[in-house]
Amino acid sequence: MENGRMTLLFCNLEEGPPKILRLHGYARVIIRRDVEEDLMKKFPKAIVQSPGFRCVYRMRVDRVSSSCGYSLPIMRFDRYRETLNEYFDKKGCDGAKQYQIEKNSFSIDGMKSLTHWNVDSSREKVLSISKDGYYFGKIVGKDSSMKERLMSSVEQIVFVFGGYSNNYSLMQKIAIFFAGALIGFYCSKR
Repeated sequence: MENGRMTLLFCNLEEGPPKILRLHGYARVIIRRDVEEDLMKKFPKAIVQSPGFRCVYRMRVDRVSSSCGYSLPIMRFDRYRETLNEYFDKKGCDGAKQYQIEKNSFSIDGMKSLTHWNVDSSREKVLSISKDGYYFGKIVGKDSSMKERLMSSVEQIVFVFGGYSNNYSLMQKIAIFFAGALIGFYCSKR
């Protein structure tokens, strides 16, 4: 979270008076491994034992506001979907972590997400890779080869210059050339 601000929105979508309620405040993220046992017990076991469970947000509410909700539709609850649970049960804990690193490390505008807190920064780093307008995470370990780390650096350089394209400016072409030359030089010395 960039600045800790959070708003929770509640809507009455069932029978009864229409209403929208907002809780405004500041929250802190507690990642899975740091959630206290007493707090963990307040959640259903099915949630906290799921490989997809990532964190808890602890929020201090500073303001409560409401509005009419006159345009809210009336909907009826039928059942919970099991798709997410089934998906992560098949992937397991390691598969869930890999998925979260690749797909959830960055927001749609490239900001780091809480996935970075779940990575052991003393051993590995999550790099941002841009592809087709999306940001993907890629783990580069401290014990990974220099070639892999350099290739990731080139991917970041290319991303900074707007992705792979034939329409590079002269400066972009020079930067990509030097990055490629550096990798070639390093790999030839091994």
